[in-house]
Amino acid sequence: MSAVVIEKAVVMDRFFTLRGQSAISDTPDFKIDKLVWGNGYVSNGVISAIPTNVSNIQGEFHRSDAILTYSNGTYTIRGIIAKGELADNVNAEFNTLYVLDAHDNILALLVVMPVTMNKTRGLTIEGVINEGHS
Repeated sequence: MSAVVIEKAVVMDRFFTLRGQSAISDTPDFKIDKLVWGNGYVSNGVISAIPTNVSNIQGEFHRSDAILTYSNGTYTIRGIIAKGELADNVNAEFNTLYVLDAHDNILALLVVMPVTMNKTRGLTIEGVINEGHS
C-alpha cells in the first residue's frame, strides 16, 4: 500500500537569504506579513513537487494578515477565513497558502488537498517553519 500525501509545506530559499540579510541590517525590515489564498501544485489528487524559488501566485482569491508566533526555534503561521468573510461572488478552489513578506516576496507555501471556498465556508490553516540548529 502506498501513502497519500494530503499536505506539504516548502520554505523558499529567499526566506533564509532575507532572514540572513536582516541579521546584518542589509534587509532591516524583513518580516513575515501576509497570506495569499490561491491554488497550484495539486493535479489529479496528487501534490506536485514544489520548487524553492516560486515567485508567482496562482489563483489568488483572498488576502489576509498572517497570525504569527515564535517559540523555541519554531515559527507558527496561521491563516483564517471566517465564514461570511468572502464576497458573494467568490467560489474558488483553495489548495495553496502563499506566505509573503511586507514586499510581497513569497517566503513559503502550504499546500493541501483542494477545498472549495465561498461565503458559506470558513477555514483555518496552520503551518510551521522549524529552524535548523547544528
